[in-house]
Amino acid sequence: MAGAIIGWIAVGALALTGVAAGFWGMRQQARSAARVLGMPQTPPESAYLGSALTATGNVGWPLVRLELFEWGIRLGASARPVALLPLSIPTWEARYEELVTVRSVRGIVSSGLRFAVADKTDAVVFWSFQWLKILDRLEAAGAKVDRSPVPLKHAGGIYKTW
Repeated sequence: MAGAIIGWIAVGALALTGVAAGFWGMRQQARSAARVLGMPQTPPESAYLGSALTATGNVGWPLVRLELFEWGIRLGASARPVALLPLSIPTWEARYEELVTVRSVRGIVSSGLRFAVADKTDAVVFWSFQWLKILDRLEAAGAKVDRSPVPLKHAGGIYKTW
């Protein structure tokens, strides 16, 4: 009887270790897709809630926040508790002048914007019902934009060799 209890405790400990290792691996993978420039933590000029598609996964609405600053954009978790989730979106920042043309893309359900930086092979997509308003603001800030919506796969997807 005591041996069975010890056996079940050992199985439980192994299972818990496996789950913890899986969550740690997911967080590490998400962090590897982060792009943080170290810009000042000033309030954004405007912010939008939506969802995102990155090289490491898809995060649903309203768990993603796109912030527009004087210097560029920041895409990240919509709230601090969301950032702690294992499958949360990593922070992704880019200056306006670094952005390759911001493409408007169509998905199955909604439209969004594909952001890519010329020196990287990956991209992020921000899905939002306010994509036209965001394009207006990006254009006013000096970013190159392409307003004609295309399917995501025709815009280069989230992986693109430049």
